[in-house]
Amino acid sequence: MYDYIAKFMAEFNLIYKSMKATEHSYDENNLSSYHLEGDIWTHTMMVTRLAEMSSDDLKFQISALLHDIGKPASASFKHDKKKKHFIGHEGMSAYLALDYINSLDEYDTADKKYMFKLIALHGILYKYKDSYQLETKLIEMFKYDSEFFMQLLKLNWCDQNGRIGIHQKTNLVEHIESYRNVLDNILKMNYRGIDETKKNLVLLVGPPGSGKTTYAQNLVNTPESPITRISRDNLLMTENTFGYAETYNERWKYFQELDGFKSIDAKLSKAIGAASKDKKDNIVIDMTNMSTKSRRKIIGQFNRSVYNVHIKLFATSYGTLLLRNAERALNEEKSISNEVLLDMLKRFNYPTQDEFETIEVICSI
Repeated sequence: MYDYIAKFMAEFNLIYKSMKATEHSYDENNLSSYHLEGDIWTHTMMVTRLAEMSSDDLKFQISALLHDIGKPASASFKHDKKKKHFIGHEGMSAYLALDYINSLDEYDTADKKYMFKLIALHGILYKYKDSYQLETKLIEMFKYDSEFFMQLLKLNWCDQNGRIGIHQKTNLVEHIESYRNVLDNILKMNYRGIDETKKNLVLLVGPPGSGKTTYAQNLVNTPESPITRISRDNLLMTENTFGYAETYNERWKYFQELDGFKSIDAKLSKAIGAASKDKKDNIVIDMTNMSTKSRRKIIGQFNRSVYNVHIKLFATSYGTLLLRNAERALNEEKSISNEVLLDMLKRFNYPTQDEFETIEVICSI
């Protein structure tokens, strides 16, 4: 791992320095009880060392190296409680990691997708640790994917033990055994394919500039297989502004100031509801759909006995997103601030098996 760590420190020096400079604690008088080791880089090196000791798989070790690189940019403070939080750092880490991952020519696309997924989901076990339905949720979320779940357990163990704090430490075998019932149930599940007679609901998932709309526009629409495309941006551009706004950015500002997009979102909800009621054959939802909550809100409007849900996830690196956003701004097209882009990355939850019948990760490498 020495060469990979050295490469990161040299070629991604700004992120490396920000990780060294960002403490887990609020301040020296209000320490984080879970991260007494101090800064993010120290924690990362501790986790990476445990990853080396627990697995010979370099992809796994690289994922450990990159698992928290989104923490500096996601840091927020609760001054009344004197706490520092890193909410959404998992999704941000996954997208920020893609620039580094894509520079590794020795790995193929499947390997890069694996690292992206492992980084994005590394905090999922913390999210559900206090749920009384923990086992049931995890079985549904990772059904048919026992090998990946095992790797997730290993990274979770490295993350838990690669620190100094008030948490219960276990050895790796004990940690895995504590999830034995989940693993056994996942192993028993056999993938039976999808029902091809069902209609199709396709959700595009990805931040602005990741290629969703281009993908949707290139879908072949035929009389035999008609496509119903629903796009919030299309509604934004076709809604009447009485001459006050023409460009995308002007319209965005207009509706934001008018009613906080309530009128646009009402039309969006109506369009989705109508497509579901009319049982359209192939429905494509062209929006960011970054969070689990936003996706479930849409999927919940469709009868799963009628529709197969297909996810198209766009894994486009942060560097590429910035470049495309800058090009859009120069051409006076749709553009957003870097702050808004980072906020969207914080909302990203990697889709899990309970959400869909199929998933395709589309990489821009």
